[in-house]
Amino acid sequence: MSRRAVMWLFGAMLLGCSPTSPSASSAPVVPIASASAPAAAWAPPPWTPSFAAPPEIGPVAIEALRPDASDAQLLATYTPVWKTLLAQKNEVAPVEVERGVAIQSSFIDHWGVATSVSVTYRVTVDWATAEVTDSMLVRVDAKGRKIAGFSGPVDHWLTADEIAKLAPAFGSQTTFTRIPLGKHLKFPSRAAALAALPGTRSPAQDDRVICRVAYAGAAIGSFLFSSSVTLDFGRNECIAVTLDLVTGLSERNPEPCMIRD
Repeated sequence: MSRRAVMWLFGAMLLGCSPTSPSASSAPVVPIASASAPAAAWAPPPWTPSFAAPPEIGPVAIEALRPDASDAQLLATYTPVWKTLLAQKNEVAPVEVERGVAIQSSFIDHWGVATSVSVTYRVTVDWATAEVTDSMLVRVDAKGRKIAGFSGPVDHWLTADEIAKLAPAFGSQTTFTRIPLGKHLKFPSRAAALAALPGTRSPAQDDRVICRVAYAGAAIGSFLFSSSVTLDFGRNECIAVTLDLVTGLSERNPEPCMIRD
């Protein structure tokens, strides 16, 4: 045995090592992951915001409304009340309101001494459609006792019964437009209604279907076709015509075709 080998063997025995080859390693072997191993699925970081739609606010009992109820809560609670009262004022079943009325927009109006709900909606009967806006007072502050004829409770969210009872005293602050829900028009088409107008109608005339606003106690309203027709332009003779699309009756009011200096 060479001198170098003897010295190495003697050193290994002193250190308590096994007499193995000096080129071998006693450290554990850690396998290297294969490049073909599937990567872990990506997950969003914990701060990623949620884009889920917020839950809809549903109606609550009027008695449960807080004095500082949000506009969204008031609309959710009072829109069904408005639909019910609209059906009552027009003497139809609530299902007729659901069929013939499409709400376009609604908002809560806080006007100092009171709060009201305003609803703009479209009414469709056969081929005719009209757009209407109604308002319904739902709360009067203590300072609002000066509202003409008001004798109801103050600082209090009004119930459906209270609104119906006090509606005549509210005047223009609470309106339920009279609309011909559940009825049919006398004229089968727009062309037929135009043919019933007297005189000569301009092709560019801005005709429109309207609903006459009527307050509590008035007769049930109807669809009114409003137009202006020319009798004799040379003599500046025209008439404003309002044609009731349900009954066929018309109102005629003379007016000048144009205002001259």
